Amino acid sequence: MAQTVIGGGFLNTDLVSAQTALTTGLVSTDELIISDAGVLKRMDISVLEDYIVTNLGDNNIDVAQSTHGFAVGDVIRVTSGSNNTYEKARANTAANAEVIGIVIDVTDTNNFTYATSGEITVAAAVPNSTTAGDIVYLSTSSAGGTQTTEPSTTNQISKPIAVITEANNKMVLLPYRGEIISSGTSSYAPVDATYLTLGTNGTLSGERVFTAGTGLTLADAGAGGAATLTVDNDSITFSKMQNVAANSVLVRNANSSGDLAELALATTQILIGNGTGFTAAALSGEATMTNAGVVSIADNIIDEANLKVSNAPTNGQFLSAQSGNTGGLTWAAAGGGAMTLIQSTNITSNTTNIDFTSGISGYDTYFLQVSNAIPSADGPYALMYIGQSSGFELADNDYGWHNFQIRANSASPTHTNFPASHTGNNESSYILLFRRGVGSDTNEGFSCSMWIHNKGTQRTRVHGTYCGTTYLNETYGGLVVGEAVTALTMDRIRFKFSSGAVESGRVSVYGVSHA
Repeated sequence: MAQTVIGGGFLNTDLVSAQTALTTGLVSTDELIISDAGVLKRMDISVLEDYIVTNLGDNNIDVAQSTHGFAVGDVIRVTSGSNNTYEKARANTAANAEVIGIVIDVTDTNNFTYATSGEITVAAAVPNSTTAGDIVYLSTSSAGGTQTTEPSTTNQISKPIAVITEANNKMVLLPYRGEIISSGTSSYAPVDATYLTLGTNGTLSGERVFTAGTGLTLADAGAGGAATLTVDNDSITFSKMQNVAANSVLVRNANSSGDLAELALATTQILIGNGTGFTAAALSGEATMTNAGVVSIADNIIDEANLKVSNAPTNGQFLSAQSGNTGGLTWAAAGGGAMTLIQSTNITSNTTNIDFTSGISGYDTYFLQVSNAIPSADGPYALMYIGQSSGFELADNDYGWHNFQIRANSASPTHTNFPASHTGNNESSYILLFRRGVGSDTNEGFSCSMWIHNKGTQRTRVHGTYCGTTYLNETYGGLVVGEAVTALTMDRIRFKFSSGAVESGRVSVYGVSHA
């Protein structure tokens, strides 16, 4: 017949009752059949015994204690002053030897079970290398440990905790009372000797009674307690302190706690903390002080760094009183109109677009200065763009312009113009500043000075002069006039070459004030 075929319906009701009864002689090796989560298994009686002892004994207590650190067999005591908390016991003091039980099971790092008395059958909790009848004592040297030799050293604790009933396997835990080991001898002081006491005593004949003097308080905790003598607050006068050297102060001249020390101060010196104590020094450098406390500032010493001003200066500004600003001072531009540098870019490596997109606001007129711009390769034209918050104006028909130029050794100027009406020609997508191939040699390049007039309700108009040297080493100069055909609120300016990049040069933008 195949396995797992016989079910409960095939079992006779007298399957158990018809068998011979076991009335005596049950031993730990006898076996039972038990269902383990639906699976039939056999089990020794010894497993059941251990379960009953560990989990169902009246003398077994389960404890939940975070990171208790115990192992099976540790002898434990209640931690003094801490509710439901335990620690390992040790027979070195009376307090440490107050045993409450022995650990018989450790569930995990935060849970364990201990027995307070009775038979211990957990082999791991029974000391090894023992003989039936041995007395088990609490260890004097190892916290939580045991020993079979009774302690005999003075002030150690003789604390019997169990008797071995089966070597290495079983013992009976007994709550014996411990005993402090004494020296075994007694001596008594003579009654006529001189003693310092807190009060008179009829038995003594030569005692001296100790009392607190002025500024002192004596507290007596009674028999077995302490007698404490304290100095009252504010009771030590200067006259009670040691003498101090002339012209000295008492300080803790170190970066740690400790005793006071004298530190001498010469005339005009002050005390300065230095992190490791104090330094006695006089003011020097930009300021000096007399021994009357008069501080003087040296002549010709106050510079910009010494002033408390609300902002950083720009060349050409002056210092103005401004109520409410930091220090009551601010750097400001001179009145009557001015050209204010907004941004300047010094090109030292190839840069395709020289863009100015911050600070372009608040002025009707701007000034663009290009100085010695050299392209990365021969042949490009010099171009200029403007734009607003939506971006630069880059489309055909965005600009119209006139360019008048003349070569240095020529008497005949040339004129080129591209009005915005020249549809489909990309030369109306920028303002042409130089319509010759700019040279890339060190002695070639392009420079210009352009005025830009912008008012949001009108077209932005541009005019200025330029000069440049071509890759043929021909120098040209001229005039440019142009405009953006659509009214816009300008907030950005761009300079670039028609091809390649700007290799070197400086480009700056200024705002022009009318008043």
